[in-house]
Amino acid sequence: MLRSKTLEKLLFDRTRICRLFSALANPATLQQAVFGMHKSAPLELRRKSFDDLMRQLDENEELWKDNALVESEIHHNMVELINGPDQDYYMKELQKCNGWLSIYSLIHDRLYYNAVQGVFRHPQYIPNETFEYLCLQLLKNDQLKLFMDAIDKNSPNHFYKVSQNIYEKFIRLCIERRQDDLLAKFIEKYIIYTGDTEVIKYQACHIDWQLGESILNFFYSCGNIKAYSKTAALMILLAKQLPKSEKLARELRFKSRVQKLQMYTDKLGPYTVLENGMFHKFGLIANKNAKFDKHLKPFANSLFSYYKDQQLTLETCILLIEYMHGLHTQEFKESFSKKLNPDIQMARIYRSVIRKTADPDPLILKNYTDIINMANDKNNKHMKDGLPVRRTQNQRFSEEEALNPDDIKPFKPKALQIILYVLHERAKNVKIPQSDELRDIIVTAVLLFQAMIKVRSLKPSVDCVQLMMDLVRMHPATAPHVTLLQPLYDKVKGQLPENQIPKRLRPQESPLKTPPPDST
Repeated sequence: MLRSKTLEKLLFDRTRICRLFSALANPATLQQAVFGMHKSAPLELRRKSFDDLMRQLDENEELWKDNALVESEIHHNMVELINGPDQDYYMKELQKCNGWLSIYSLIHDRLYYNAVQGVFRHPQYIPNETFEYLCLQLLKNDQLKLFMDAIDKNSPNHFYKVSQNIYEKFIRLCIERRQDDLLAKFIEKYIIYTGDTEVIKYQACHIDWQLGESILNFFYSCGNIKAYSKTAALMILLAKQLPKSEKLARELRFKSRVQKLQMYTDKLGPYTVLENGMFHKFGLIANKNAKFDKHLKPFANSLFSYYKDQQLTLETCILLIEYMHGLHTQEFKESFSKKLNPDIQMARIYRSVIRKTADPDPLILKNYTDIINMANDKNNKHMKDGLPVRRTQNQRFSEEEALNPDDIKPFKPKALQIILYVLHERAKNVKIPQSDELRDIIVTAVLLFQAMIKVRSLKPSVDCVQLMMDLVRMHPATAPHVTLLQPLYDKVKGQLPENQIPKRLRPQESPLKTPPPDST
């Protein structure tokens, strides 16, 4: 049953109600209705009085166009009447009206779709409070998609204004109900506009920092890359408006790189992310703020899962490390570009999944088609800005000749640490201890470790040396050689001068050039 205060505030707002009674053709009918609708009147008289008013209201539709105050006695009697024990009867009668009163009857009967259609049938007659009340009821009853439809219908002409609290409630409900596609549509359509750069065009509601972080974390947990990228760009713009903005924006930009890399890895697989240059373009192995355990370990675990049942040779290990440094990458294969529109970036990922899947998901096909159709619209030419140009085979060969491993020395220790971690995890998962399989993994790790230090001038970190020592200890045949690594470990920790490091572990003055391994 509806509360009296709710009806007084929303259903019979004096500043909004149309001149139902004072403009009736017959003043005597008005006076009769006033006394006939009183709660002390008999039930049949109350119904008859109410019916007379509704009939005249229906016959005089022009009365809805004017707003005027309603006499307090009529207002009071009307509220008590509809909120009384005979509520169902009056609600059914209200539904027959052409005006805004019928909306409340539809809401009462949970006919939300009809209510949404009704508020836009004659918007000039519907008070703003009625639309907001409908929105609240839609959210209260988990009608999130219907709420979005109502907002879409309202957006062209903005007949109604929706409060900040209602929008915030919708956002939080989308997060709670895991409706990432619905929230993404709202964010993209009513909060930001995506061009060659992220620019705030129109904000239906203000997104504060706390709410923005909740949205960002939600899209990350759902793996919605496109919505995450757009929201992250919006948050970076918001960060610049806050105190200590430079530091905050820098931290958020770094966080978004780490999380986007993991989302791309989950979508495409770790090898594709390395091969197409995404990993290199995010620049995490060269970033001093990137910590292995906190930021790179998820990618390393994905790479281990990818090679769990495959042979990981020395040549493959070197190739993966060189991929991490931008060598031999095939950028035309759905690669990442900072300047590329997030919608187009997502379409390229969909295309990669479609090509690699025998029977792709119909939803992926639909999403891919929708983005391509949107990009082909002449009004969305900006979406193709920043699209990488596919290079010819001769161009790629020339670039690889110009960029060889010796040009980017020294290699970064985090890249070696990732591969050593993968080898270490493979060694731990060997079913038979002291087997030849375990020994081969350790030998591969040792050869890789020496090659990176001597040929690629890589300066290993403490974690790299520690992983190498742990690997050597795993097999009885190699365990005694762990003492050879101890001086290097002490040197890295700053306890030994360089001239006391074993020669086999010292970087060479003129490293030999190693031809790039065959990527096939």
